[in-house]
Amino acid sequence: MGERLRVPVRLGLLFAAALVVLPARAQSVLEFDRWMQQIDRHSQDVLRHIQRRDDAAALADARELAALYRRMEDFYQQRGHADDAVLASFVGRDQAEQAASALASRRYDEAYAQASALARDCRNCHIQYKPMRP
Repeated sequence: MGERLRVPVRLGLLFAAALVVLPARAQSVLEFDRWMQQIDRHSQDVLRHIQRRDDAAALADARELAALYRRMEDFYQQRGHADDAVLASFVGRDQAEQAASALASRRYDEAYAQASALARDCRNCHIQYKPMRP
C-alpha cells in the first residue's frame, strides 16, 4: 500500500515542478521582449549620439547593445532550433562591439556604419524570430 501512495505523490511533485518551470519560461520570453525594446531604443540612440558627436553617450549605448545581443544569443542557444537567430545575435553583438571600438578611436563614419547595419539587421530579423507567435 505504501508503494501505491508514492506514485501519486511523485506525480504530484513532478506536476508542481512543471508549474514552477513554466512561469520561468514565460518570464524569459517577456524579458526577451524587453530586451528587444531596449535594443531598438539603444540602436536609435547610438545613431543620434554619433551624429551629435556625443562620444560618451554613443559609447555607452554601443556597449549596452553588445551586452543585450550577448543575452539574446544566450536566449536562442538555450531555446534551441534557432541557429540563424544565434548567428544573427552574434553578428549584432560583433557590430555593436565594432561600433564601440570605432567610437573609442573617434572614427565616427565607421561607428555610424556599424550602428546603422546593426539597426537594419535587427529590423530584418525580428519578424522571423520573434519568440511569441499568434
